[in-house]
Amino acid sequence: MTQKTQPFRNRLRHAFRRHYLLTLWLPFLVTVVALFASSLPYPWELHHLPIVFHGINLLGLLYLLVTAIVRLGNKRIAPGLVTLACLVLAILSFIPAMIAGGIAHWIYDDFASDLTIPDDIEISKPASNRPVGLGLATASDSFQRALLESLASPPPSGELTLSLPSLEALQADHPDLLLRFLAAHPGWRVYSERGARHATRRWRIKDRWRPRLHNYYSSFNSSDGPRFQSRTNIGLDGKSWARNLWGSSYQRILPGIPTQPKLKIGKSLVTSSIAVPVGDLLVEQFEQSETNSRPITTTAFEQLEVEFAALASDPTWEHARTLLPEDAITRDTSPSIDLFARSGNFDAHIRCNPGEPGSLYIKAREVTRDYLLSRQRLQTASNERVGWSDNPDELFLSATNFTIREGEGGQHYAANFEVWFQPDSGGPERKLLERIFRIQGWSH
Repeated sequence: MTQKTQPFRNRLRHAFRRHYLLTLWLPFLVTVVALFASSLPYPWELHHLPIVFHGINLLGLLYLLVTAIVRLGNKRIAPGLVTLACLVLAILSFIPAMIAGGIAHWIYDDFASDLTIPDDIEISKPASNRPVGLGLATASDSFQRALLESLASPPPSGELTLSLPSLEALQADHPDLLLRFLAAHPGWRVYSERGARHATRRWRIKDRWRPRLHNYYSSFNSSDGPRFQSRTNIGLDGKSWARNLWGSSYQRILPGIPTQPKLKIGKSLVTSSIAVPVGDLLVEQFEQSETNSRPITTTAFEQLEVEFAALASDPTWEHARTLLPEDAITRDTSPSIDLFARSGNFDAHIRCNPGEPGSLYIKAREVTRDYLLSRQRLQTASNERVGWSDNPDELFLSATNFTIREGEGGQHYAANFEVWFQPDSGGPERKLLERIFRIQGWSH
C-alpha cells in the first residue's frame, strides 16, 4: 500500500465513523422516507399530504446536492464522496418508490366508498361509449375514408415526396383565418400541451366525431379490413408533439424532396413516423400498416392539400364556412355538454358559442365535497380552441377524451362538469355551462 492511498483510506474510514447524523444521515433518511410517503394513496381528506412529502423530498435532495458541492469544493474529498453517494442513492430510490406507490394506488382507492348521491339535484347518466370498428363501413368523413381506401390498394414501395403548399401559404398570409377554420372544423382538435399549440385530426365514426386517447385511430381486427394505426398532427408553433414518443422511427424530411422513409419492421405491422416542416408549422403523420409502402402517410398529405387548397382559393371566413362539414355548426338547440362513458373513461361533446376567439376546458367537482376531480389531468386533456361567431344561435363542437381517476368501478357518485372559457383578449375566464352526471371512476 502506498503512502498516498493510506491517508485517503483513513479519511474515508474516518468519514464513515464520524459523519454527523444531523448533517447527512438524518437528511438522507428523511428524503427517502418522504419520497415513499409521497407515492402512497391517502383518503380524500388527506389528499394534500403527497404534495407536502414531495416538497420535503425535493428539499432533502437539494440539501444533499449543496452539501456535496461544498465539501468537494473545500477539498474534503471523503465526506464529499459519501454525501454524493447518499444523493445518488436517494435519487435511485425514486424507481422502487414509484413502483410501490403505483401498486398501492392500483389496489386501493376509497374516494367513493362512502359517497351518496343527493336526492334533491337533477342528475344525468352518461351515454354508453361502446367501442366501434374502424372499417370503411363506419367511416363517414372523406379524410378517413380516403385513408382506409388507400390500405386496400397501397402504392408501390419507394421514396416519399410530401408537401403542403396551400397550408404554407395560408399560414404565411392568413394565419388568423387558418386558426379559426381549424377551431371551427369538428375534424380538428386545436389544443395546447406542454407549452405548444397543436391541431390533431379527429375521425367521425358512424354518428359522431369520436375523440380517442391522444387521437390515435387504429384497427387490429382483420374482419374490419387491413390492420392499421394512424395519427395526424400539425404543430402550430412548429414544435413536435411526437418526437420523444415515437423514438427511433421518427424521421424529419424536407418538403418536396424525394426521401426514403425510415421503417421499423414489427412482427406484423410496419411503422413510420414522418415530420414535414411546412413554413412555420410542422406536420406529423404516424402510420402502422401491413405494407412497406406508406399508403396512409401519402394519402393523408394528399387529402390535407385538397382541404387547404379549397380554403386558400378564397381566404375569407364566409367561404371557409361553406367548407365546414354539415354538423360543424348547429342551430335551434341550446348550449350543451354530453358525456359518453366506459369504465371511468369519457368522451365529452360540448356545443357552445363563446362569441369571441379563445379556448375552453372542463372542471369536474364531486358535488357533496366540492372536490375537484383529476384537476390537472382533466384540464390538459379537455382544453380545446373552439369555433365562434357573432350569432349566438350558432353552436360549435368541442369533443375530447379524458379519464376520471377518483373512485373504483361500480362506486357511483355525482359530479358537476363545468365548461370554462379563456378568451384570447386576456379578460377573465368565465363559466359557459354545467351539468351534473352520475359517474364512476376509472377501474383500477
